[in-house]
Amino acid sequence: MDNPMAVSGEKIRALREARAWSQAHLAEAAALSLRTVQRVEAEGTASAETRLAIAAALGVSVDELNAPAPVVEPEPRPTGPDPGPFNTLLMLSNLGIAMVYLLWMGRDLPPEVASHFGIAGDANGTMSRDGFVASMAATMVGLPLAVWTAVGWAMKRRRVNIPNADYWFAEPRRAATERYLYRHFTWLCIGMTAFMAWIFWLVVSANAGAPAHPVLDARLTTVGMGVLLAAVTVWAVTLSFRFRRFDA
Repeated sequence: MDNPMAVSGEKIRALREARAWSQAHLAEAAALSLRTVQRVEAEGTASAETRLAIAAALGVSVDELNAPAPVVEPEPRPTGPDPGPFNTLLMLSNLGIAMVYLLWMGRDLPPEVASHFGIAGDANGTMSRDGFVASMAATMVGLPLAVWTAVGWAMKRRRVNIPNADYWFAEPRRAATERYLYRHFTWLCIGMTAFMAWIFWLVVSANAGAPAHPVLDARLTTVGMGVLLAAVTVWAVTLSFRFRRFDA
């Protein structure tokens, strides 16, 4: 017994109706039972013998009765979260300004820089000027960039720890949530860069003020750390409260 093959039941029906034939008429013309014709049109399968008989009765080739190949839609390529032009421009501007600031201020440093200081602010270690500027660049530029990149990686894999994450990352809220997170973390990165720029300025001032015995201003260092801690606290609380609400 032939294995059933796919045919286009709709095509057979259209050809039959174009001739004003009933299913019974086609069955008689093809020397088939009415039940067979009904099944072929309904299920879209027929044996090779049945296909030949229907094609001969309708006066068409067997190939014209074949079912069209299914159209396979390409799977959409997974895309990462989009930070948006504003967040991207803000982040790039932050990094660009940081680099210009480092190179500009670094000119005032001596060839041997007092780069490490004790709790009281006394220098206890040195680096070359180029080495110190390079290390600050890695911190001021590299660290914020790494954080910003990691945020995108975490969002793409839904590994961002926010309240009600399943709700906020579901459609249609996902895109808006990603943009908000990018913006929020962009400001965190700007704060990190600003704090390191403050420390860099203090080091430059310490080296310029007393080259023989550089002293870091401990009071201003403490103020900078206090401002940073307060800002990070506000940042974290704002992020938490933003996603505790179940609204768009």
